[in-house]
Amino acid sequence: MKKSLAAILAVLSVVCTFTACGNETMENSESSSVSESSESSDSSESSAADTTEDESSDEVKVEKTTKKITEEDLEKTSKASKEDIEKKIEEAKENIKKQTEKLESEISKAESDASNAEYINIMEEFCKSVKAQDVDKLLKCCLPDTSYNSMKAVGALDAMGEEIGVEDMDMPADIDRDDIKVISVREADEEEKTSSEQIYSLLDAMYGMMADVGITYDMISGDAEMPDDVFEAYVERIGELDFTSPEDIPITVEFDEYVFVTYSLAGEEEEIALFRVKGEGVKLDSIQASGVDFDDMF
Repeated sequence: MKKSLAAILAVLSVVCTFTACGNETMENSESSSVSESSESSDSSESSAADTTEDESSDEVKVEKTTKKITEEDLEKTSKASKEDIEKKIEEAKENIKKQTEKLESEISKAESDASNAEYINIMEEFCKSVKAQDVDKLLKCCLPDTSYNSMKAVGALDAMGEEIGVEDMDMPADIDRDDIKVISVREADEEEKTSSEQIYSLLDAMYGMMADVGITYDMISGDAEMPDDVFEAYVERIGELDFTSPEDIPITVEFDEYVFVTYSLAGEEEEIALFRVKGEGVKLDSIQASGVDFDDMF
């Protein structure tokens, strides 16, 4: 019995020993587990915090970098766009300038061609009139309409033709339009223009007054009698022609155009003055061409 009890106590002792060890082990295990868990938790939290801080820091860096890149790109793009726009504007201006110059050149050429054609037309008519010795037609090519009408009314066209010397004009017998070329054109200076305007204004005044009072060229030359009433009217109006110098003549015939054209007529060059009175076609300056001295007309 003692042996059995001793054995049981021995067993119980062993069991208690194991139990105590087991409890201590469990307590140590739980403590260790809690500690480790706590440390693990702290470590996780710390790691998470560090990660959050790192991520936050990286996000700030990324945001700043992105913002910087965006601003730089925007600035570069804006600058490039501005330069591109300015370049396109300059190109457009240059293109407009070239187009304008081209258009002006074409217009100038068209006007020049039209003028040259008109200069050739009047010279062709003049040459035909000379060849035909048609004084009436010739003077239509050379006089302002008012002067022509007044001179025709008083019968002065034939005398004017003689003064010009139609019969003595040396014109090629076979000249035609293809033989007439315009070599050059120059604008007359103001003195040349004014001098010619004064001559035609004097003709306008003289023959205009004669036509008004009924005087004919034959009466003036003595080839016909002048009626008393015509003479009285003439005496009454003669004071209108009392010019002591060219400067006293009122300009009644004004030119819109007065130029010197150098022609090639069947290979021979000749410079001729041409004028245009407003509302009329271009005319050859017969006075200038004939070489009549202005002072001789007083």
